[in-house]
Amino acid sequence: MKRKSFVMTLSISALVILLGVSSCTKRKNPSSIVPSSETSISESISNSTSEAESTVGTSDSTSSEDSSTSEATSENPSSEVVSSEEPSSEPSSEVVSSEEPSSEPSSEVVSSEDSNDTSSDSGSSEVTVKSTIKIGTANPVEMEDVTDNKGDTDNWVEQYKLTTDVHVGDVLVFTYNGTVISTNIGPDSGNNNLKSVDGSLVVINDATNVSIYFKVWQDGGYSVWVEGYQAPVVQVGYTVTVNGEAVEESSLGKLELGDNAKAFTITLKVGQKLVVKKDGVALTIGEGPATEFDCTVAGTHKVYVNKSGQVYVQSPLAPVETVYTVTVNGVVKEITLIPDEENHAKFKLTLAVGDKVVVLGDGVALEGGAYTGTEYTVKASGEHTFFVNAQDKVYMDAPAEPVQVGYTVTVNGVLVEESSLGELELNDNAKAFTITLEVGQKLVVKKDGVALTIGEG
Repeated sequence: MKRKSFVMTLSISALVILLGVSSCTKRKNPSSIVPSSETSISESISNSTSEAESTVGTSDSTSSEDSSTSEATSENPSSEVVSSEEPSSEPSSEVVSSEEPSSEPSSEVVSSEDSNDTSSDSGSSEVTVKSTIKIGTANPVEMEDVTDNKGDTDNWVEQYKLTTDVHVGDVLVFTYNGTVISTNIGPDSGNNNLKSVDGSLVVINDATNVSIYFKVWQDGGYSVWVEGYQAPVVQVGYTVTVNGEAVEESSLGKLELGDNAKAFTITLKVGQKLVVKKDGVALTIGEGPATEFDCTVAGTHKVYVNKSGQVYVQSPLAPVETVYTVTVNGVVKEITLIPDEENHAKFKLTLAVGDKVVVLGDGVALEGGAYTGTEYTVKASGEHTFFVNAQDKVYMDAPAEPVQVGYTVTVNGVLVEESSLGELELNDNAKAFTITLEVGQKLVVKKDGVALTIGEG
């Protein structure tokens, strides 16, 4: 019987050992395997010994079991969940209790191991990005942590670095611990290729393979600086740029200076931006504060810089489709328009004294700027030049009126022949005559071409 019992015990112990080995092959964390497997082997050996020798061995196996349990507990506290101390009081059920944890409680062991494995896996795959930088339109990239290069400096706590190329106008955007932050330009200004524009940090000069640094300070502030700074070349005299590109002096058309310090013409397209500088400093457009002229009408622009350093730009007139015509004494007169950048229309007519002229735009009589109303009465014969400005007001260059010696009379601007005037006795007067007038007509009497006052006038 004892022999048979011994064989059965060994078989069961072998089964336990095999299960333990199987369990070991399933584990991923070796550090948590050893105490658990040692406890199983120790229990199996203890059980086989107690069955083979006698009932006296029961106490021995119990003490051995206690010692193995305490050993397992000291090596791995988590093994307490796997091994159970309760079966130690009943030797006959020790084998069963050893077998059961290897099958059913194995789910507990696996879940414990799985949780350990998950933390291990997550710890190895998780990457903490402390600081990123976005340069211009590129995607954000991670910056290298160079805090270990801190040395003896104690007024900042962290520093990050990226070596790359930068270009004029690049805007730098930083994140720290996943949050976009506002930064200041760093104190290392002697090596700082940056400027602040409307709260953004903008690169000043192109630079190749230079380092961008981002610092976190003890007081919670941040600062950055970029290598590659160079002092700009001093521009002496007047310079012109269009969309930031320098314009050669030879390509600018010349204008007479007059009372201006600089005058030139330049052809611009809609949307182009003109800047005029003196000794590298951008001048204001008119009274300012803007220093950039935005072209809204394509064509040749006249640019004047006065002695106060203010820039005035005369743009070409916007194109119009108005049809201009003219009547002389109620008859449509053929005209030829003369090209003019400053006016909507320009033409010439040869007229005689007393001719009545009306200028029309799309059939509508235009108001005079050089005369009252819409009709002009010619005062001197000869060639007249008419101008229609951007507001559709009519002006003209007319021949000088002849000097009128003696007394002359006009009605509504038309000279009245002396022979048509009735005579009156002079008495104490210098001139006396009669004339027939209609309601609304305007009478003017002149002496030597100078209009005389009416009464006290």
